[in-house]
Amino acid sequence: MKNIMQCLMTGFIGLSMFFCPSSFLPAADKPKDKDGDAIKLTPAEDGKTIKAATGKKIEISLKGNPTTGFDWRMVELKSEVVKADGKGEYVPDKYDPPRVGSGGTFVFKFIAAKPGKATLKFEYLRPWEKDKAPAQKFSVNLVVAEK
Repeated sequence: MKNIMQCLMTGFIGLSMFFCPSSFLPAADKPKDKDGDAIKLTPAEDGKTIKAATGKKIEISLKGNPTTGFDWRMVELKSEVVKADGKGEYVPDKYDPPRVGSGGTFVFKFIAAKPGKATLKFEYLRPWEKDKAPAQKFSVNLVVAEK
């Protein structure tokens, strides 16, 4: 009888861990989305108008490959409606093992600073090719309203 009770208890504990695994993690170990409040934009939003409230974070992710000499560059931003949140960042695609010459994603972050309208424009180009048109373009119109 003692063995049957031990088996039942072990089975119950095992099943409860299977169906409710997060309840056994300490609060600090639960995954958190640090940019969960950001508006995340990709090439699918090219040319669209996006609405945001003041203080909202905006993140633009554009695929590219700097090993080809191409780079996503922001065309001049002349607006106080949106402020850059740091410099653009390149995040290489992850491969195991790493692959030489593979591409990645250029990530640009902004903050909707004050009410108004602004257009964010980007060009994918080789900086030294002054007389050539960009290989790709991306733009998005932002309408920022008070919270």
